[in-house]
Amino acid sequence: MFQQLYSLHIFFANSVFNGALITLGIYSYLFYSKGLKNVTFSLFICSIVILGYIVFLELGPAPWKSIESLTMHATYQKIAVLSLVGTVWVMSKGTDLLDDKV
Repeated sequence: MFQQLYSLHIFFANSVFNGALITLGIYSYLFYSKGLKNVTFSLFICSIVILGYIVFLELGPAPWKSIESLTMHATYQKIAVLSLVGTVWVMSKGTDLLDDKV
């Protein structure tokens, strides 16, 4: 039972970051075509962080090998998630959804 749940966890966790990379690429194109260069730069930086995490997942040490590798996986995952959250804030600010008049 545990192995099946772990497999599902890995599948969905990897799918989130793979989907985020595709979504960031689409948003980058859309914001760039609208002339919002600052937002596009933020999306590009976040894309690099997410791509780095995906490469780390594929080529890095297995998390079950040692506590250090598990810590590296968890830390990089938190950095990737925080960059996604920050990018959503920048996108909202860049499109004036966080206007001071609200």
